[in-house]
Amino acid sequence: MGADLTLTFQAQPDKRLLTAAIRHILRTRLLIVRVLGAFVVLCGVYTMIITNGNLFYLVFYGLLGLFLGAGLSELVVWRSVRASVDMSARPTRFRFAPDGLGVSTDVAQTGMSWAAVTDFTVLPGQIVLRISKRQFICVPTGGLTEEEFVQLRTLLRDRGAVASHAAPESPAGVRPPTP
Repeated sequence: MGADLTLTFQAQPDKRLLTAAIRHILRTRLLIVRVLGAFVVLCGVYTMIITNGNLFYLVFYGLLGLFLGAGLSELVVWRSVRASVDMSARPTRFRFAPDGLGVSTDVAQTGMSWAAVTDFTVLPGQIVLRISKRQFICVPTGGLTEEEFVQLRTLLRDRGAVASHAAPESPAGVRPPTP
């Protein structure tokens, strides 16, 4: 790959891709909440045992643990998607160049240097660029050719972004985003 490679394309992130990216970014926090929910359920079982079979504690702590473990984590994801979808689920022009990357829609335009991108993760149908601990950019890849996908990954690696974990080498078999 040449050092002057520039890749520009247009894509539209959708709610499904945004939800997957948010789940990925928040996965550690969501795991903690789920473990906390399981712990609360176990507290209910323990309390039921020490109160000689009083089912009230099991039901109470069971429902509370279920809410914490499943309901609260889903609520956090739902609220995050809801807050983000209006601004990010628009036709978006992505520009990856030697000097940095640019993202523009009909309502916003952002440019940043490569130093801002700390790592990236390939998820089905997208690449998630990590900008900071909680900020990210979804880059839909379903419409890219295999050559463009490889160019994008190479450009990201050449500019210092590190793949978070093993990622597929091509978008083959990845369903494109739904309109």
